[in-house]
Amino acid sequence: MCEPTTIAMMALTVASAGASMMSQSQMADDQAAANERQRVANEKGRAFNIQQVMAQKTEDYDEALGAKEDASIEAAKAKATARVASGEAGLALDSNSVQAMIGDFSRQQGKNEAQIDDNLNRMNQQRNKEITGIHLQADSKNAQLVAPPTPDYLGTALAAGGKMFGQYQSMKIDKPDIQKPDLTNYRSIDWA
Repeated sequence: MCEPTTIAMMALTVASAGASMMSQSQMADDQAAANERQRVANEKGRAFNIQQVMAQKTEDYDEALGAKEDASIEAAKAKATARVASGEAGLALDSNSVQAMIGDFSRQQGKNEAQIDDNLNRMNQQRNKEITGIHLQADSKNAQLVAPPTPDYLGTALAAGGKMFGQYQSMKIDKPDIQKPDLTNYRSIDWA
């Protein structure tokens, strides 16, 4: 039969193992909750940053549209000035020189608008790269979150079992139940 102190030690071992498992489980839950809060913050940051870049893209488009309108107005003014000047000089509006001058203004307008479109396309590509960078940064932050520790139920149970077995063996060695016979004075019988 086990002594009361050994039983108490074994009960404390079981209670300690149970508390350890509960603590491990609570730590895992706490880490998972912290990860979720951080993930939500990362996603909010991603959405905000993308919204900012999209606003910049809208501004880029509006600026390009304004620049194209300005180029169109400047070309129209130059064509009108050329027509008036040619009329004052006594040239016919359908003359080759007047048409060539007006054609030059139209070509310049086309070049200006093409340049504006090219610049807008480059800005859009740059903004798209910024958005890709925002996604990569948020994904990287999410990937760096510390994984919640998995509670080691088996390890805790085995450690507790090993400790209890050690306590039981210690009890048996300290107070053996059965006395071993003393065989030092035993003589063998010669049957010869």
